[in-house]
Amino acid sequence: MSTNNLHSSVPSEILSQALTEYCDYGTLARLSCVSRMYKDIVRDAASNKLELAVSYLEGRDGLAVNYVMAVRYLKELVDDEATESVSRAKAIHMLAKCYLAGDGAEQDTAAGIQLLEDGATSTTLLDTECAHTLANLYENGDYGVELCPEKAAHWFHYAADLGHVESMTEYALHLELGVGVEQNDSEALNWYLKAANAGHVEANYSIGECYEEAKGVPLDHSEACLWYFKSASKGCNDSVKALERLSDVARIVLPGFGRILEA
Repeated sequence: MSTNNLHSSVPSEILSQALTEYCDYGTLARLSCVSRMYKDIVRDAASNKLELAVSYLEGRDGLAVNYVMAVRYLKELVDDEATESVSRAKAIHMLAKCYLAGDGAEQDTAAGIQLLEDGATSTTLLDTECAHTLANLYENGDYGVELCPEKAAHWFHYAADLGHVESMTEYALHLELGVGVEQNDSEALNWYLKAANAGHVEANYSIGECYEEAKGVPLDHSEACLWYFKSASKGCNDSVKALERLSDVARIVLPGFGRILEA
């Protein structure tokens, strides 16, 4: 049976479903080149532009790395206000990183930063990853961005307020050290507690330090050991060392202390 007869004998919905389920994007792209009649079906099967962009960025699903094509699809998603908000936020974040690195487009730090700010502050998006990335840019000076502790602290705080757990610990550290913000041990401890309650392992270690060194709370080695134990039991080596340092107290307040050291 010829390709034309096969196409005409199989409903397009079934053919499209079969292509989607059994072909990767690389195969779909090659199939669209073999016969013009498949182009519409291939286009519909590959309608998830975000997934397609990621495949081009990472060179997966049968596609070679192609930053230009990735940027093309990301731009379409960003420019289309009808794009679902979560997908649009992810597209903004990825497109911004392409501009910052010069992948698939001319390197443009200002454009990358503007996209990240748009993604972070748009009332329909409020994307925490965009805000967290902005904070890291100003903290580390990547891609030629001028170091600015104040802006770093601002964006960590912004993302933390929106629930970004890693940003909670980063903002807490800024408060603890007084970098980019006024030093405040009590407020630092408050953010470490929020991060720990959200599941951040290392935040438990930082809380233990606060109790061990009387930062924002009265000195309390017993309480410090309890917090160190929480993170040590989840693989935090710094907490294991802290428990060794406070071993006389730890043996009293932590019946299972010895097992942590043996592990």
